[in-house]
Amino acid sequence: MIDVRPAARGDEDDVRRLAELARSTAVGGRGGAQLVAELPPAAEVVADLTGVLVGTIGGHAMGYAVTHSSGRTGRLPELFVEPPARSVGLGAALLAAARERLVAAGCETIDSQALPGDRSTKNFFEAHGMVTRLLVTHRSLVRTDGSD
Repeated sequence: MIDVRPAARGDEDDVRRLAELARSTAVGGRGGAQLVAELPPAAEVVADLTGVLVGTIGGHAMGYAVTHSSGRTGRLPELFVEPPARSVGLGAALLAAARERLVAAGCETIDSQALPGDRSTKNFFEAHGMVTRLLVTHRSLVRTDGSD
């Protein structure tokens, strides 16, 4: 049985494990290292569970999402489901719960993100009515090889 609920004390180990797995997975993708560098460390996510949702299957934590609300647009900077639990509806349930939470907080829109080339994440969001509205480009300004 799939269930999504707000994270509570006692979920710290599961959320930390999932956040660390999400970050280690993201680092391998194009732009992943930069994304992970900009996310708060897993320990910070666990230290303040405000906005964190936990997705379970049969009582076992298999996914999580982090929401932030401020103003009109809510943010979903993190949504992760362990690979064995994908394609069974847990991600959809986490996204639906995140939307409900953001609507209750007064948000009118939701933004999330997918790494370049991560077609499965892009397809997931599009299947749930989200569309790409902005591409962010990036380049380091620190010279490491002496060239421009």
